[in-house]
Amino acid sequence: MTLEKLTIVPTSKPLEGRVSPPGSKSITNRALLVAGLAKGA
Repeated sequence: MTLEKLTIVPTSKPLEGRVSPPGSKSITNRALLVAGLAKGA
């Protein structure tokens, strides 16, 4: 198994788009999705 390097570059403006939550009813999956969309400090 090989791992590839991925560089993430911050954007200069806010991102826009739509998110379709997965069909899973797991509260953990939903919490992780919302946490990923939250504004950072």
